[in-house]
Amino acid sequence: MRSTMSLPERVIHGRYRVIYAIDEQAGAAVFCCRDDQSGALVYVAEWTTSDAAIQQQLSQQSERLATISDPALLPLISHAITETGFIAVSSAPQGHDLGQTVRMRNGALTQTEVTSQMTRILAVVRQLHSQTPALYLGTPAPSDIIVRDDGQWMLTPFAMMRGASASASPYRAPEVPSSGSSPASDMYAIAALVYFASTGVAPLTPEVQASGAKLIAPRTHNPSLNEMFEQVLLRALQTRVSNRYQSAAEMQISLDTIQTLGTREPGPGVDSGILNAAPAPVAETKPASSVLAGNYTPPPVAGTIPVVQSGASSSNMRMGCLVAAAITLTILAVMLCIVLALVLPGSPLRSLWGGSFASSFNFAVTTPTPVPSSSKAIVAATPTRIPTITSSNKAIDDTNAANLQVSNVITSTTFGPAAWAPNGQAIAIAAGDSVSIHEVEQFSETAVFRGHVGNVTSLAWSPDGRYLASGASNDSVIHVWDVTNSVEAYTLRGHEGWIRNVIFSPDGKRLASGSTDLSVRIWDTASQRTIYGHPMAHNWPPPHVTAPYACGIPPPVNPSKALPSRPQSTPMTPKKIAIGRLGWCGLLMANHCLWAPPMD
Repeated sequence: MRSTMSLPERVIHGRYRVIYAIDEQAGAAVFCCRDDQSGALVYVAEWTTSDAAIQQQLSQQSERLATISDPALLPLISHAITETGFIAVSSAPQGHDLGQTVRMRNGALTQTEVTSQMTRILAVVRQLHSQTPALYLGTPAPSDIIVRDDGQWMLTPFAMMRGASASASPYRAPEVPSSGSSPASDMYAIAALVYFASTGVAPLTPEVQASGAKLIAPRTHNPSLNEMFEQVLLRALQTRVSNRYQSAAEMQISLDTIQTLGTREPGPGVDSGILNAAPAPVAETKPASSVLAGNYTPPPVAGTIPVVQSGASSSNMRMGCLVAAAITLTILAVMLCIVLALVLPGSPLRSLWGGSFASSFNFAVTTPTPVPSSSKAIVAATPTRIPTITSSNKAIDDTNAANLQVSNVITSTTFGPAAWAPNGQAIAIAAGDSVSIHEVEQFSETAVFRGHVGNVTSLAWSPDGRYLASGASNDSVIHVWDVTNSVEAYTLRGHEGWIRNVIFSPDGKRLASGSTDLSVRIWDTASQRTIYGHPMAHNWPPPHVTAPYACGIPPPVNPSKALPSRPQSTPMTPKKIAIGRLGWCGLLMANHCLWAPPMD
């Protein structure tokens, strides 16, 4: 974007007097103008083109955008085909574009205002994506976001009209020049704009990242940002489409979770009168990530009264504690003596309990039947009450957040899946790029496996519990670990994308894996190779079935030439042949599964 400059005396379309240029791109420019007819401030986007097809396309886009109404979208009030090209006019609120706002602030905006305004923009984008056909941001710029004087963000309609650009831009998803715009590419564009707003620095362009440069984490530029907020931006800015948020709704859920954890109010169990009466403490902001790190201190529950201690009463409190401790120990000692007196053989208290003392209460004292040494005593455990978590359309909300259990085992590492061993005696937990094995009694760590280059996404135990298979993001290799010996057993290579899921067959001889390369592979665990289809049909077809093919082999273009005719000397007796709607056949011979093209 070029710096703001004065362009006096220029009038666009004989009506809009230019005040200054907001943005000038190749073939298109945006100006802040004064409408000579109404006297109102307006934004005018001007395309310089003599191509009638482009002018007509811009006119159709303008008509569609003029019908969309949203509080965060500047209304398109006029458009026209001119002698030099095309213009579109929108209202101009009091404020500045995002680039100007960041420069005037001399740095980044606060996370609170960025998060709330990001929600407004996502709501507009959801409405744009719901149109038929969908409308996309394409390659937006900071000048497409207008920050009003009251802090509200407004999206101009000009980005949707410009469409995707092939030129290098930090706000354009890397796949746009070749594949076009999509909901996932718009999530990249929004995250790039928010990255700029929350750090004051534009992210690296996709071309620079493709050359080997790494995207700088937002908290490196602005340490005051929340760690969870940073993770949302980093996910949305992934260069791989499948690793990103796929829709505005999905991204909004993550923002709702951050806002819930980061701005939680005291629960209903806290007496507001006590909170108001207590001295105001020094405000200390706890980041939402401290909940994950195990450092979060829950708010006081009902009935807990804050006590303000003074220096004069500290000695009295210490003396009171000593007296209470002495009384408690004395009571415990007396109770222990009574129990021992009743249990020890020959004790007079024991005879008294079994004699007149017991008879006065009509106790039937009987000799217990000896329990054989081979018997096992069954003790009924007292069930532990599990806190009820109210269902909600959010992952975490104000109602159920108070029931979360704090653990000092969890760290800020990105957590993946967890999987129980088949015997229930161990559990595998993925944390970042590693997998740890824990025994369930004390939850102690028995083994740690490392070797993935991305965060682990899937875990699967073999039926005998000896092996554990794992797949990860940004990693096309499947690792199979020998849990018994705490070593890596082998790796499976063949996928071209990262691994989404793995699972063993019930007999443990096969392993199925799904990947973002849009393929599912079946592996032989003995040879560690992919199982391919048969090179030719298993058996000859029955007389009334035309051109069957072995499972896994795609049918040829000409089915009549798929197989040679059946020799007369090799008759076949088929078993219960049933051709389904899609052409599947039943069992023929020796458990052979054949497929025939559907017949009209």
